[in-house]
Order: sequence, then C-alpha cells, then structure tokens
Amino acid sequence: MDVERLQEALKDFEKRGKKEVCPVLDQFLCHVAKTGETIWNSLVLIKIISHLRNL
Repeated sequence: MDVERLQEALKDFEKRGKKEVCPVLDQFLCHVAKTGETIWNSLVLIKIISHLRNL
C-alpha cells in the first residue's frame, strides 16, 4: 500500500468533516480486516472505524 496516498486520503477525510470515506481508505480498511497489517497506530484506525459505525 502506498503510505503517502493513504496519508493524503486521511487528511482529506478529516477536512471533509468525516462525511464520506474515499475508496483509498475503504480499500485500506479492507486490507487491515483481511491481513491484520496496519501502517499507522491503531488510534487512527479507531477514528475512521468509529465514524463509519455512526454513518
């Protein structure tokens, strides 16, 4: 996975007020679910996942 692309997608996610998840973040979350491999610490993932649960 391209870390720079993921970081940019995460910044965009934060800027948009967490209203929608872009395909890059969605793909990353699917990758984590399948492999258990994370690139960032789990706090970043918890933010994204908790937001998705509230949609």
